[in-house]
Amino acid sequence: MDFIRIDERTRARWQQSLDTLARLLGIRVVAIMRLFPGGLSVLLSSNTAGNPLVPGMRIATMAGGTYCDAVVESGRPIYVQNALDDPLWRDSPMVQAGFVAYLGYPLLLPDGQMYGTLCLLDTRQWLVSGVHRGIVDDFHGQVEETLALAYENALFGAQQDTLPSAALTVDIRGMVARVNRRFPKVWGLDVDAPGLVGRPLSEVRTLLADRLRDPDAIVGVLPAAEVGLAAEPFTLAAQAVPSASAPSARMPNGASGYPVLLADGRVLRRTCRTLRGEYGRTWGSVWLFEDVTVEVRAQEALTRSEERLKLALDAASEAHWDWNFETGELYCSPRYYEMLGYVPGEFECTHDALRNLMHPDDLGEVTAALCMPDPAVSHAVAACGVGQFEVQFRLRAKDGGWRWMLARGRVLAR
Repeated sequence: MDFIRIDERTRARWQQSLDTLARLLGIRVVAIMRLFPGGLSVLLSSNTAGNPLVPGMRIATMAGGTYCDAVVESGRPIYVQNALDDPLWRDSPMVQAGFVAYLGYPLLLPDGQMYGTLCLLDTRQWLVSGVHRGIVDDFHGQVEETLALAYENALFGAQQDTLPSAALTVDIRGMVARVNRRFPKVWGLDVDAPGLVGRPLSEVRTLLADRLRDPDAIVGVLPAAEVGLAAEPFTLAAQAVPSASAPSARMPNGASGYPVLLADGRVLRRTCRTLRGEYGRTWGSVWLFEDVTVEVRAQEALTRSEERLKLALDAASEAHWDWNFETGELYCSPRYYEMLGYVPGEFECTHDALRNLMHPDDLGEVTAALCMPDPAVSHAVAACGVGQFEVQFRLRAKDGGWRWMLARGRVLAR
């Protein structure tokens, strides 16, 4: 948790709230505790008379346990009105230290990890009213919201060098705040990562433009006017760019992101993320670039293969059909419709539609060839082990006549 930074302004605001809560509730201690291996340390503590907890103090987990230890262990709030009347707590180290009343909350991070606790202590019995409990609840929520923002921003920054992507962080002023080690390598830059930090975004855009197939495309690759407005907080999303600058490459497997075409023939996928600070205010953006050249080339090869297959089938006057065993979805090529006198797409290509067009005398043979008790059952071919088949049957054409069909099928994947 050491990488989570609580800035001085936030600390001052929290300190003021702790002092106010202590005076309002009339109690000895209000503190924010931070978890460390083996115990808890005091992050902030109210400036009240008789408060033994001071920032930086470490309290090791002890035999019998403290109130805060119980909160950490259970992960839920704990309220002790008077430990002297509670057999669970009357012999605890906290009572021996003079604190008999307690209200504590776990401080959780977005991923469920425990950051620490918010604890309120007093040396006498303390009956918490509903109004006071609500005030403490609200403050607890505010602390966790601020911790969530600090955690998300700090975690992303701390892990940038472990990312498979090149990462560029730009603040709201348009200055480069952080660059990971992969960024210069992915972009083929002669400058190292630290050498880019502190530069204006305009300078970096000039360097990147020289690496693009079309230098003018930098307008879409790294929009200068949209720093800090990249995406919703804590998400990775595709960034909208002017359509005039959009390259023709597509992301593999329908993935989100903006394709970046480099002069050396490689393709990068660009995504971005907005970084927000206190009160949700945007302070910058992270731009991520991942090399997806292999995936894009594979997709292009598949597309070319499909186009060649379509041309071959069209030249042979054969209709093409695909059948997804898992979903039951059928696809009939335009030629399939034309052979029956229909306009492509004139009826939906489904099991029921083809069964209704099939000659009743041929239905049994087709069913047997496909190893199916019913043509509407989509898993039959896979279930009975048939790898390929060939069968002749008749389908009713649009003009009412019958057309003889020779169907061949082969299982391509299970």
